[in-house]
Amino acid sequence: MAHPITDHALPGIAAGRLRRLNEAGYHTLEDLIQAGAERVATVPHIPLPVAQRAVEAAEQILEQQAPEPDPMPTPSQTTPEPLPEPEPGPEPLPEPLTEPLTEPLPEPLPEPLPFPAPERGTDTDRGHSGRPSDGHHTDEEHTSPSITGLNIRATLWSIVQAIRDLLR
Repeated sequence: MAHPITDHALPGIAAGRLRRLNEAGYHTLEDLIQAGAERVATVPHIPLPVAQRAVEAAEQILEQQAPEPDPMPTPSQTTPEPLPEPEPGPEPLPEPLTEPLTEPLPEPLPEPLPFPAPERGTDTDRGHSGRPSDGHHTDEEHTSPSITGLNIRATLWSIVQAIRDLLR
């Protein structure tokens, strides 16, 4: 990876000298190091002491940024490790129960509370459409429990009581 000289502060190299180095073909720290101080000093307005300090600074920068040597051995130096043994599969399912359960079954739910039939012409005498009944319903239809109008409160209360009984 090249390190452009424009990305690093080099002693004695300001904007004017940096421009002259670029014009002379020195674009990276590696270019300065490869050329050496004597050759860099041939660029106009860059004396030998400035070129020496710039080249030394470029070497130090690259040494500091050099990656650590990889302690890992090369592939030719390693022996392949044996593959790990495969893990055992899932545990087998337990045997099905052959004996009857000894726990008692929960008690059946109590019978629903009887609800009075809604009176004709009231808000509770509405079908699914929400319109008042046309009066052609039989008495049987009106005596069955309904979850509309006033009956919803009683229905919810019976559900709450049934849940409480189940939790006891």
